[in-house]
Amino acid sequence: MVIKKLSSFAYPMNADGEVASLGGGSSSSDGERDMLGGGSDGGLPKGDPGPDPGPYKAPLSPSSEAKGGRTQYVIPPDVAAAITAAPKTQDVYAVTLPRQYYSGKILKVDVLTFQERCALVLSNFNEPWLAVVAKKMQFVEPGNQNSIVTDAGWSPTRYNPPPKPPKPPKPPKAGQASNGAHGTPGYPGVPGQGGDPGVKVPTLYLIVGGIVNKFDQPLPQSLNFIFDVRGYMGGSGTNGGAGGDGGDGGDGGPADWHDPSKYPFDPGCKAGAGSGGPGAIGGQGGPGGGGGDGSAGADMAWVGPATVLDSLDYARVFNQGGLGGPGAWNGPSGASGTGGARGEHAGGCGGGWPGPSEKTQPTPNVQATPGNPQQPGSNDGRIFQQLDTNVARYFP
Repeated sequence: MVIKKLSSFAYPMNADGEVASLGGGSSSSDGERDMLGGGSDGGLPKGDPGPDPGPYKAPLSPSSEAKGGRTQYVIPPDVAAAITAAPKTQDVYAVTLPRQYYSGKILKVDVLTFQERCALVLSNFNEPWLAVVAKKMQFVEPGNQNSIVTDAGWSPTRYNPPPKPPKPPKPPKAGQASNGAHGTPGYPGVPGQGGDPGVKVPTLYLIVGGIVNKFDQPLPQSLNFIFDVRGYMGGSGTNGGAGGDGGDGGDGGPADWHDPSKYPFDPGCKAGAGSGGPGAIGGQGGPGGGGGDGSAGADMAWVGPATVLDSLDYARVFNQGGLGGPGAWNGPSGASGTGGARGEHAGGCGGGWPGPSEKTQPTPNVQATPGNPQQPGSNDGRIFQQLDTNVARYFP
């Protein structure tokens, strides 16, 4: 694994030249960001993470650089107050499993210790933010990889295509010597369900007073650590439902004969049988459902003294946003109805033909719109740093 030091940190500024806040308990786009937790055993990202993304580079801003970089970001007051008021989880919290889940909102300890190749998995996605707060972060084998991962155990729902509409009823049989009625056109297919949006994941605050080895000695800066806080991909849309079959044509009426009691010497055919009615066209398939929007990579705030921030600079960060899910396709057209039967024409009374079956046009093969974003990089998470030499303030 190649460890790269992050080359520069600057912070997004607003129009007044102030540093943008991560927004603690708010539901703003900056305060409650979407992201994907993921990770396989040991906290590595699920599947192939692709090319090495290299070091994270926050957006550069001359004004923030001029104001001193790290010192500009400040944890929102409501978040800081909640962390300070929270009781200590325990004195020492040991991460000893390849994937050790923690479902609370605030993990607050004197010492957070990692055994080799272990990952702390934060799984509480019901909160706008999570916090990991430790006076010391300890690594038993700092040369081996450890990680903090966010994982909701979420996957988009797979919806079934909608059912096909019922076939219209066949018209009643026509009267004597009358043609059958035209069948009723098939009903259009039901639109497909849109894909689920990627799950929203909390902002992550990491507040650490020092980073040490198992002998309680400060670690060198080249920390072998991963943050995996990527966004979730949106769900796929569901194909549209098939169009309903066209209704059958009505049957033609029977031939009309002279009444033998009135015409004893000419009981022949008065009128021929009716033709069957045309079978109607099938309904067009329903449109496919659109893809769900991908969720953004997590915003993170790292808070601590310069030695901690310098060490965290070497961490590998996977904070890419999830892409939008693919849109689905239109459903197929329904079948044409069958033409009605020719009316009865016994004896020498003819007339009438079986009804035709009208041709149904195929539904255009159109794919629904995918979810947003459709290009990578537009919803990646951000990293903020706050220089703080008094982390003990959170342990009153």
